Amino acid sequence: MSESIDVYMINPENSLGPPRIPRNRPGEKKPDYFSIHPCHIRYILPLLPGNLCDILHITLTEETLHYPGLFRKKIGCSSHINVVVHIPEFPRIKTDNDLSHTLLASLQCTDFIFCVDEQIASRLRENNFPHVYTFPIRDSTDIYSIYGFFLLQHISHGSKNVKVNRILEKVHSEKRERETYVKKQIRLHSKGLINSRENNECTVICLVKNGETYIHQFVHYYTQLGVKQIIFIDNGSTDKTLAMIKEYPDITLYTTPLSFKEYECDIRREIINQNCRNKWCLCVDIDELFDYPYSEILALSHFLDYLHVHNYTAVVAHMLDMFSDLSLDSITGDKESDLRELYPYYDLSELDKREYPLHFSECALNILPHTDIPFFSGGVRKKNLNTKMPFFLIKHPLLFIDEKIEPFTHPHFCNNALLADVTCLLKHYKFIHSFPDLVQKVTEEENYPYYSMIEYNLYKEYLQNNKTPCFYSSDAQKFNSTTDLIREGFIVVSEAYTRFIEKRIQ
Repeated sequence: MSESIDVYMINPENSLGPPRIPRNRPGEKKPDYFSIHPCHIRYILPLLPGNLCDILHITLTEETLHYPGLFRKKIGCSSHINVVVHIPEFPRIKTDNDLSHTLLASLQCTDFIFCVDEQIASRLRENNFPHVYTFPIRDSTDIYSIYGFFLLQHISHGSKNVKVNRILEKVHSEKRERETYVKKQIRLHSKGLINSRENNECTVICLVKNGETYIHQFVHYYTQLGVKQIIFIDNGSTDKTLAMIKEYPDITLYTTPLSFKEYECDIRREIINQNCRNKWCLCVDIDELFDYPYSEILALSHFLDYLHVHNYTAVVAHMLDMFSDLSLDSITGDKESDLRELYPYYDLSELDKREYPLHFSECALNILPHTDIPFFSGGVRKKNLNTKMPFFLIKHPLLFIDEKIEPFTHPHFCNNALLADVTCLLKHYKFIHSFPDLVQKVTEEENYPYYSMIEYNLYKEYLQNNKTPCFYSSDAQKFNSTTDLIREGFIVVSEAYTRFIEKRIQ
């Protein structure tokens, strides 16, 4: 049986509603609890007034979990400790007098107690509870996450609690074992060109499976962009992908049989650690062509110079889904086709724009510039699939790997980075002539993460209902340059970057 830490939270009245149990995934047994992610401390506001109500029971378990990020720096591991919440059978506490002897007795075996009200905390300390802490809260939407954050923050500063130390030792051990296993499962086939340590060069890293449609276009594009070192990690291709990569002697090739569903981020992190320490790396999918603001007049090396001078360590980019004005079944393409010519259109009509998601634990420690960095979702996928699924378009592909940054805390995010004051573009060529075949393979193999599989099953349903699929509409626009997207707000540039461009032009 898993060892656990018992923690009770005492909260102000009306700050918290009953917990919402998330719907189970198909085939899963209904849990007796639900897990949460921690929130970043920057959201925590001063103490809220009010009486006390529910007591929440939080259990810190030793289970192996899948979400690194906030916890790697807090407790030194890439897997986070689960924080589980449920309401125990205790009466509501309206006043200080409601801390009855029965309730106090029930708390005797508790490892930690967190209170909003200092008077209640003092009363508990008087009753010989040594580990009692007070903390402020923001609101009910983040309250559970804040509990978890404070619990882990306490543990990260060192604890004399024997149970805590045993659990942390096991987490550290599992982390090391996982990293060692991943490293052993990745094989180097050929070593290509190696970048110098110049700060205006970057290494492109691409994890690929069955990408023969894209290989030649991908290599040509990034070579023309000014990239010298390209690294492919083949993840079990059954088409001509491997043979096509081997046509390029300057390209580095790794292979791995690891499950994409379980180890996608681990694979990328391992390759980054081996090849990109104190260097820029650009991590992109095989169907993504990276672009940056004013690339028409600015070389990639000069763009990297700008980032380095300002000490930025990560750049946000948003995927721009590209498509044709023809139906997919009417387009004839091959491995030599120029996708930029065949699929020149995009559609911004159904974009959802929000603030950068610092409430996500996977990117909660990132530092934002003064420029507002947006978080786009939706777009042409939302428009055509008729679903409430958000379809995150945000990614963090361009990273400088220093001693602080945490790359790939999630396929779309990094953590502990200083974000640049500009955003970039990933021209995304998923919706091309080979799209139906891709959907069929992915849905048959079921080797994508849970939410990705939901997305591909939506694609499958869309293709079944549309025998001549076409993403083009009257809202579509033809891509000309990044300047158009800057004007439309899809790419963000700061005043400092604009001045930098103006000086380069002069």
